[in-house]
Amino acid sequence: MKKLLTLLMAFFLLIAMLSAVPGAFAAQPSGYWPYYTAYTEAVESGNTDEILRAGDDMLDFYSQFEMNWDIASMSYNIYYYRYQNALFEKDGDYAAAIDNAEKLVYVSDYLEFTDMVVAASARIEKLDPMTEVYALSGTASNCCGALNEPQTGTYYGRIADMSNTLMLNADEVADEAIVSFYVELGTNTAADFSWVIDDYDDGKHAVHIALNFPDKAETASEILTGIHDENIKQTLSYLSGFNSPVLLRIGGEMNLWEMDAAVFIRAYKHVAQMARSIAPDVALVWSPNYVGSWGSRIADFYPGNTYVDWVGASLYTNSQNASGYTDYSDDSMYFGRGAFADCVLSLKTVAEFAEDHNKPVVVTEGGTGIISISTGADYSQKAVVQTRKMYAALNMVFPNVKAIIYSDTDFQNADYKYALSNSAAVSAAYDSAVASNTTLISDITQSAPSYIKLSEFSEVCESVNITAYSDTLYSDCITVTYYLSGEKIASKTTLPYSCTIDASSLAAGQYEFKALFSDGDGYETAKTYTLTKLMNHTVTFTDGFDASASLDVPSEWAQEEVGLALDLGLVPDTMACSYTANITRLDFCRLVINLIEQKAGKTIDAVLSERGLSPDYSAFTDTSDKNVLAAYALEIVNGRGNNIFDCDAGINREEAAKMLKNAADILGVSASAAAVSFSDAASFSSWAVEGIGFVSATADQVSGKVVMGGTGGNMFSPKGTYTRQQAFVTMLRLYRA
Repeated sequence: MKKLLTLLMAFFLLIAMLSAVPGAFAAQPSGYWPYYTAYTEAVESGNTDEILRAGDDMLDFYSQFEMNWDIASMSYNIYYYRYQNALFEKDGDYAAAIDNAEKLVYVSDYLEFTDMVVAASARIEKLDPMTEVYALSGTASNCCGALNEPQTGTYYGRIADMSNTLMLNADEVADEAIVSFYVELGTNTAADFSWVIDDYDDGKHAVHIALNFPDKAETASEILTGIHDENIKQTLSYLSGFNSPVLLRIGGEMNLWEMDAAVFIRAYKHVAQMARSIAPDVALVWSPNYVGSWGSRIADFYPGNTYVDWVGASLYTNSQNASGYTDYSDDSMYFGRGAFADCVLSLKTVAEFAEDHNKPVVVTEGGTGIISISTGADYSQKAVVQTRKMYAALNMVFPNVKAIIYSDTDFQNADYKYALSNSAAVSAAYDSAVASNTTLISDITQSAPSYIKLSEFSEVCESVNITAYSDTLYSDCITVTYYLSGEKIASKTTLPYSCTIDASSLAAGQYEFKALFSDGDGYETAKTYTLTKLMNHTVTFTDGFDASASLDVPSEWAQEEVGLALDLGLVPDTMACSYTANITRLDFCRLVINLIEQKAGKTIDAVLSERGLSPDYSAFTDTSDKNVLAAYALEIVNGRGNNIFDCDAGINREEAAKMLKNAADILGVSASAAAVSFSDAASFSSWAVEGIGFVSATADQVSGKVVMGGTGGNMFSPKGTYTRQQAFVTMLRLYRA
């Protein structure tokens, strides 16, 4: 009733605005009348552009004054007209629609229009297209660490469709990871169904038990008296013997009951405390319906993190109910019917609540009605759309969704038939959506990739599998077109809007990656990223793209050999950067010791031990790095004197040649050709002559290139810089010499 009064109030305020005379607005600021007149004329004209322009002019005028009742009332009428007539939504401008709803919330709160605050707040949530691009990650985990939660991926399965002593969908359940059974507290126990539940304690399935409170609030009150304790103990004792993971839903959909939330919380805790004692390996599920009564909050029914392992949700997205709601009204919006009957939109509040509490989410039951029981109407077309969304997109948009249970049964006293056997089209949509989502687990022993936002992706890989999500109010026809460096690589019109980037074919560098979204009805937006491929084959994505930005990659001449050095493990991943910078003495030691270990096939400790050597940790006062001390013990490097090693100092080319020759002696590598006579030999330091001769006469047996050649003009340039990329290349060539 309050909702209706609010809407009527809004209507009468608008009528009053349109018919008022100047004297009626005594509290309006001086100078408002021309703005008011222009706005009323625009409304009467029905021209949307004029209505928006005149409204903005009036709101801009009001912005210079302190808020009062009259200003708030007139502002309310402007915001409400835009809201009621969906002026921005119909033009595809959802950001403006959300901004308008936020302002409507503000003035409604000022005017104490409580129900409009509720309605407009809900509209803000329901208008967001949730446009986002995702990637499948083989290394990331969305695990919250909850009891019986899969480390990777999402369980999927269905409710057991029972008929007397038969399970009608046993064949289908056999190939899925989770199965659900209902137990009515006070009427039966889980043990009463052991004849069928036991079949799923097989190491392949998880079992979900929905422990229902058959009389809702009355049952909750009874629990507090203890009269159901024996019944509860029998269920828990039976479940305590399971080897397979068990999830126990305690009194689901409590936010639909007419009751004191505190009573439910006490009843839930009573059962939970018994479960923790009798069946500690059973995960406890607190599971509201995705929406409760008007203006209610699921948080009011939450018993606290101690008593909750998983957050569940009943998720039915029926286009109609017994009252026939099928429109764009506030009722349909709030309760998820009509145009707002959408599983992703409906789960948003529960999924975000669970995320705030670091809990995984299980859809404990859900689906879209296929056949109306009262009228026989066929809603399979809508059910196809929602079934595909549930299994192709739900855990992509909400990565904490770790189990989805479909209501594959025709309930008694329900408005709809839900069993997949009612429609070949819906059954096919279920199968195809499951097949399209590689994060869904059909066996609890399986591992699976995880969805992450594309901007969070950073992995060593040969390809990147990309998906996307977007949904707008007036269209089910989203098209996502992908571009790489301006070239279209895919265009998809069906969830999960997937495309694959062949990263193995990309050279190290930066590329613009763009996803363009369009609903064909005015909504268009783009998500742009910088795809970066590093020399170690790491691929990352970051938001935005700057064509002028430089990338830390080797010089073109060095890329192939640096890449090979990385692939062979001759360059630690942590050193794969700053390629053109001069290498430090410390980093050279790390490289050369790693080279010796790789080529000798032994640890550096074993190499030292064979020579009767060990690191001298008192050798230097400025470092105790084991690589430095090992290289010093092997006489590959020297200190600077006075017990100083000088870790951060750079190395010149003749120093590098000397140290590479010393390392080659440890490895037993000898020169393979005559030394080169360089024209600048007179500038060589005497201690470097042998080393320069060695590196210029020792060749990589694969490429034929010498370990260190000249710098051009038959010069070696002994005092020239020795960069990190040069160091990586010379390590590769010495390794293959």
